[in-house]
Amino acid sequence: MASTWIETHKFYNKLLSICRSYKLPTLSKEAQTDLFPKLVQTIGHSDFMDQMVQYIEELSYQEDDRDIYDDIRVRMGEWYAASSSCQPFLAEYLANWIQNQPVLPDTFFIQKKIIESIRFTRHSDGSIDIEIQNEGDKWSIKRTYSVKQRFLVYRFLESCTRAFDQVSANITRDLGKEYEFEPRDKFTKMFKEEDHALESELVGRSYYLLKYFVGMDGERKRFYTHRTISGNPDLLREDFLDSYAKGFVKQFVPQHYPRQVVQPVSSSCYDTLKKRHPDGTIRVHICDNIGVIESRPKGVKSSKTFPFCAVILENGELLMRNNFDEEPLLIRLLS
Repeated sequence: MASTWIETHKFYNKLLSICRSYKLPTLSKEAQTDLFPKLVQTIGHSDFMDQMVQYIEELSYQEDDRDIYDDIRVRMGEWYAASSSCQPFLAEYLANWIQNQPVLPDTFFIQKKIIESIRFTRHSDGSIDIEIQNEGDKWSIKRTYSVKQRFLVYRFLESCTRAFDQVSANITRDLGKEYEFEPRDKFTKMFKEEDHALESELVGRSYYLLKYFVGMDGERKRFYTHRTISGNPDLLREDFLDSYAKGFVKQFVPQHYPRQVVQPVSSSCYDTLKKRHPDGTIRVHICDNIGVIESRPKGVKSSKTFPFCAVILENGELLMRNNFDEEPLLIRLLS
């Protein structure tokens, strides 16, 4: 089979692109060093597995401190079919990730918002109100932060813009019980004085809200909005799960989230189950007792498929990840 050579950084970016196309959770460095060598072996050659691990490890280094890497040899056919060739390993990763989550990911969701206007209202006691009008929304978002909660405002600003740096923000003093304004502290000054330049800087920027399940209203699921707002969805998710673990989100009831139930799946090794229907095909990637579902509508390009749109949990519950309109079809085919 014909082969070619791919630069290591291009190979790495290709793997990231494939993971994004399957809507995998954000991969940490540790997850990448575990998963990506397997993909290198699948698409290329096992001789380059350690090289990919070293490349990932050194991404945190300054560019001048990194080694110079050889190109990675790949088989042409595997390179152009990389997305489908990697499916078993990607499905296995998602199945393991789902099983290790303290809270299943369908019990909360993150929304991206665009700031149309924002206003800071400062108070004499050092607290601050933030009111954000988002593009396309009827109602504004309002938050009030006390002196002790100023770090939350800093996190929001830091995640949306580099207008402030952590040194000048004087975060250490924010942790104290007593509050004193410090005119030379840019962050303190922002709390004490109007800063229309900052408000203008934030217009048009994106940020994220997180909503979590609190119960049912008849047949309708009810969600509340998490207090923290952030320009980084991964940090927002971490903050929410940390707050929940510490007992600060008492209304969140993930154990009561309703799901449809289908036939459980099980296999001692990786296996697949295919179900055809008039409008296409669904394929279930079976990893132990977890099924990862891929939907392929008939006669459409691969870019229009819905890879890993749902997961069958060990007890048969159906966890939808995207393409929610197909849930009734999945239930009919898999029950």
